[in-house]
Amino acid sequence: YNPDNPRKLMRRMRRLFNRPNMDKNEMNIMRGILTAVERSYKQ
Repeated sequence: YNPDNPRKLMRRMRRLFNRPNMDKNEMNIMRGILTAVERSYKQ
């Protein structure tokens, strides 16, 4: 992640969320993102 170019991250995340079929690696990335969101929400 490059904080100087956050649009690139958002574009990649949008592409990941909109994919109909994720492979195992993409599923693990999604799980990590959602776990981080859940942890920050609980605090």
